Amino acid sequence: MGEVPVRRAVEADEAALLQIELTAWDGSSGFPSLTAPDKTTLFSERSGPDAHLVAEVHGTNAVARRLYERHGYVVEGTHPREFLIEGQYVDSLDLAKFL
Repeated sequence: MGEVPVRRAVEADEAALLQIELTAWDGSSGFPSLTAPDKTTLFSERSGPDAHLVAEVHGTNAVARRLYERHGYVVEGTHPREFLIEGQYVDSLDLAKFL
């Protein structure tokens, strides 16, 4: 099996991580303060980028894609040649799950 690359977050990841946070949690999760509709930042003085990990899921990462699909996610969009990794352009996928 292949590995899913995991790295420490950087400032540029904040918007995407915030969107995941706002999508993943709701009042029923027991953390309603984390899902305030007016929340515009994820990183704080107590919890900056170094406190977060990012798993990179690219179109070429078949292992990660199968993991998401087993949990009900479907591909909603493809961004051809979105990332340059080790000298090769790879697609990025948008996966979503209806909750």
